[in-house]
Amino acid sequence: MFFGFDWKIRRLRNRWNRLRNKALRQEKEKRIRLLEMLDDVENDLRVLEEQELTRVDRYRIMRNVENGLREVEIALKEE
Repeated sequence: MFFGFDWKIRRLRNRWNRLRNKALRQEKEKRIRLLEMLDDVENDLRVLEEQELTRVDRYRIMRNVENGLREVEIALKEE
């Protein structure tokens, strides 16, 4: 499905992958902190990908994933 829930999950996974690659290029202390944040987000992302959920649960978890990714982006911009 091009415009559906699966597409949104795929977009979030791609965003997560890009942020992980950027985090791996950071210095050691910052890299560890960013990777821990990304691991927390990945757990929720994996639930979205693998489980059948109600619409309310899907959007609640998706909102948590988006907020987590936004926090990682903000932490990446900090220097």
